[in-house]
Amino acid sequence: PALPQSAFVWMATSALIFMIWRGRGKWLALLPLMISAMIAVNTVQPDILVSSKGKLIAYTPSGEGRMMSVSSRVRDRFSTEVWTQRYGLPPDFKPDVWPKEGTGASGIICGEGGCRLEADGRKVAFSFDPSTQGEDCAWADILIADDPVQIQCKTPVIVDFFDLWRDGAHALWLDGRIETVAAERGKRPWTASPRR
Repeated sequence: PALPQSAFVWMATSALIFMIWRGRGKWLALLPLMISAMIAVNTVQPDILVSSKGKLIAYTPSGEGRMMSVSSRVRDRFSTEVWTQRYGLPPDFKPDVWPKEGTGASGIICGEGGCRLEADGRKVAFSFDPSTQGEDCAWADILIADDPVQIQCKTPVIVDFFDLWRDGAHALWLDGRIETVAAERGKRPWTASPRR
């Protein structure tokens, strides 16, 4: 799976110490290398990935890539390929596809207008129809909608059309943590982002 940036920095520090230092002191490079390994081993991959346009969503129970399921195998195939690489899966891996109706292999229950998931004591609603947003807001701890959420919604974590438009693809953990492309990329002169 993909290494977090901090693990890579410690690994590079270890390599520099080993290459530059002379004598027995170069064995100090093992310390940052062990720190890097500990960070890599303890990294928890995201539970939910949402593409920048919201047309593709992937769910991986407890960040376990081998059980990845996606909302569609047709839409945004490039994102699916990138996500399988992120989880360290083989190139020929085919994730499960969410059902149009009923319960999928990963425990996602879908019906007309969206899908729902209960895992690790959290309720997640995937809204694909604005008419279901009111019901989803009342039920969910995390709401992911591919349309703008224009109603009063008390759900603690909401990712809707405008969040994706502003911040790009999202990675979410069921504990409420969120990472976005815009936050990782930062503000640079060569990155254009929509005005808030």
